[in-house]
Amino acid sequence: MKIFTDGKKSSIKEGITYFLPTTVSAYAAEMNKVHEVVSNYIEKNPLTSVSGIHLEGPYINPVEKGLQNPSRIRPATTKELSRLSLKNALLITMAPEIEGFEESLPILEEKNGVVVSLGHTDAEFEDMNRANDLGINGMTHFPNGMNTLHHREIGCVGAGLLLDMILEMISDGIHSSSDFVKLIYKLKGPSRIILITDSIDATNLNDGKYDLGGLECFWHN
Repeated sequence: MKIFTDGKKSSIKEGITYFLPTTVSAYAAEMNKVHEVVSNYIEKNPLTSVSGIHLEGPYINPVEKGLQNPSRIRPATTKELSRLSLKNALLITMAPEIEGFEESLPILEEKNGVVVSLGHTDAEFEDMNRANDLGINGMTHFPNGMNTLHHREIGCVGAGLLLDMILEMISDGIHSSSDFVKLIYKLKGPSRIILITDSIDATNLNDGKYDLGGLECFWHN
């Protein structure tokens, strides 16, 4: 399973070549609605830089939920996944230690080969290594939303460094220091790093209150 995908590219002023509208943890009906809206948009705009959908949850670990609504986080079930509209879903972020993770992989592969990326996870290295052995080679916004490196249990960050993983990174100087970004670049090289914005839907909008997966979000430029 590879992170990189083919698709139409366009250069815009922020330097974005691929744009994946991304959900936070949501109910199944909400996920299907997003898929309907984005799929219709892609169909009507064939030259768009929107390449597909990224489902960031809901099958994640609430311990590392970040700004995600805990009421929408849940185990993965084959029953729910089989009912989801996933034709234009390119990527799904999941935690490898959650209930139903391994059972979900065949269904996601059948559903247009949805790529699994590891994120919002408190997994031990053993869990990450097992997922990598199952063909998963990507990590979502590394090292944010995951446990840190320890010399007795190298965990998620250690897995990202040791295993042949492709690492998404938010190199804005806030989510990770510039020195950390330099370290990862030196250890992994540019071919194993994807730079992302991780912008929320209030980006570039007026100051005010917005909804983020059922949570109130206050945006200030």
